[in-house]
Amino acid sequence: MTAPFVFRAPRALAAADSRSRPRREAGRVAAGLLAALCLGACSAAEGGVRPLAFARDVAPFPVRDEHGNPYEHPFLGGFDVPRPQLVDSDADGDLDLFVQERSGELMFLENVGTPHAPRFVWRTDRFRDLDVGERARFADLDGDGDPDLVAEER
Repeated sequence: MTAPFVFRAPRALAAADSRSRPRREAGRVAAGLLAALCLGACSAAEGGVRPLAFARDVAPFPVRDEHGNPYEHPFLGGFDVPRPQLVDSDADGDLDLFVQERSGELMFLENVGTPHAPRFVWRTDRFRDLDVGERARFADLDGDGDPDLVAEER
């Protein structure tokens, strides 16, 4: 059983809100929406209403620079401590890019260009949906010529 959600506006906002009827009504509407969202989240957590699914898209629409050239990955985000690796993961003769930035995730950018003119396209933040922990490295451990992924098991 979950506790009921109660929205209380800070005193300064409540005092300012009491000066005009439209503000008071807007505050009630906002409080009602917030309560509905919280109750929906509570019921979703208890197996009731299903939450909305989220799918990341790093290029949902074109973003252009000052010369009109589109950015390849405008919403990929920045990196703080990237650990990049270039690996031919799909045996097509060009190197794909793997970047580990966050714990448990290995970002995969496929090279859809050529070995001499690479063009990387973001595919996923979680390569093959693996939890790689804090460390992940590609190496040919068994000598068969293809890269093996070595990762931390948490």
